Amino acid sequence: MGRLLRNIALFSVPFLVMLGWLLAEELPAPYRYNMLQKDCRSGMWIYRRLYASDAPIDVAFIGTSKTMCDVNDSLLEAKVREKYQIALRIANLGICRLGANLHYLLARDLLLHKAPRYVVYEVGTDLAASSHSGFAYMATASDVFGAPFVSNSNYLPDAVQFSWNRLVGHREALLGIERSFDDFLSDSLHSFMNVEIEIVGDSTTMAREKAKRIEAAQAAPKEGIAALIEDIRATYPKHYLQAMKDLCEANGTKLIFLYLPSYGIPNKLPVDADFLKGLGPIWTPPDSIFRDPRLHSDQNHLNGIGAARLSDWLSMQLGQLKDW
Repeated sequence: MGRLLRNIALFSVPFLVMLGWLLAEELPAPYRYNMLQKDCRSGMWIYRRLYASDAPIDVAFIGTSKTMCDVNDSLLEAKVREKYQIALRIANLGICRLGANLHYLLARDLLLHKAPRYVVYEVGTDLAASSHSGFAYMATASDVFGAPFVSNSNYLPDAVQFSWNRLVGHREALLGIERSFDDFLSDSLHSFMNVEIEIVGDSTTMAREKAKRIEAAQAAPKEGIAALIEDIRATYPKHYLQAMKDLCEANGTKLIFLYLPSYGIPNKLPVDADFLKGLGPIWTPPDSIFRDPRLHSDQNHLNGIGAARLSDWLSMQLGQLKDW
């Protein structure tokens, strides 16, 4: 029996060494951001803005496709300069889909390569308890295996995907395989995902979605076991928001939350507003912007007019900050 176990151990050593190498050897940043590009058009732009550009970033907006479509960074720069004579470099680091774990990694890269005075982080009505699909590409081994476990239903899928991504990445590097994905962003300093001004969401779809969201908001709050499960799930995104706050604080950067609800949401504050206020102020744009269907390209994103309206309001918030 002892001899069998010894032989099994000796046989396993090469595989364990290879596994250790796969997990420890980081994939290069261009590869990681390029894999984000596969699913979201801003991945390689963010890489160029953080790693290749010498231009500073004074204010960085981080969030989902709502940030991409709602925050017009170039227009916002112009408005702050015109109204307040303040020259700021503003970067829209929005990336498709929900997932505070990836947003935290983007903030970490941002603060490693730039020294923004403010990080403005998008929050919706609820804190999304899901992992971002790009997390397993961008994370280190310690990020993946050290992630919250009890409140994280994506722990095992992330670990498996991370290991597979490492294997594929190293294989492609050894074979000289390079992937390329459509890259439409040509402005080296701004990434606003412009939606044509005349595009307005379908009125029937918008009305139906608004009715559903109002009904959901008016539903009785969950109680008992259901409420406990929701509280446990919420600890997952809260873990990364707290980590983002700690990261900003350690780098002398201030964290602000920007509330960007979808069309028709009646709540004027996020559900977890009390928790968020403990980490930083919450900016709540005028409710009229998010209740007007003419300002939306669909039920989740503003169109060109809506983004301009939001930029007017954001320029006032930035211009009134005391430390420029």
